[in-house]
Amino acid sequence: MDESLPDRPIDPSGDPSDDPTDGASEEGVVDPLADVPDPAESFAAVPDLVPTGDAGVDAALEELRTLPERPVELHVETYTRVHETLRHTLADAGRQDA
Repeated sequence: MDESLPDRPIDPSGDPSDDPTDGASEEGVVDPLADVPDPAESFAAVPDLVPTGDAGVDAALEELRTLPERPVELHVETYTRVHETLRHTLADAGRQDA
């Protein structure tokens, strides 16, 4: 027998834990999302926004704060919209300075 192979089945989750029942339900099914943190808790640490003085920029930044309430499928759309707003605002600022 090859000594490099484990003597028990390999956990398909990739968890190298020695306890094969770690994270398993009563039925023995491992929940792959058991250790995933709640995204709302990650965003809870975001400090209050300080107004920039530009209504467009402030609105764009405030839109980012709504991400935890939105489905993940809409995040790319939100980031794209915010990026475009900030890009246009920066371009307009450059034209005003000229």
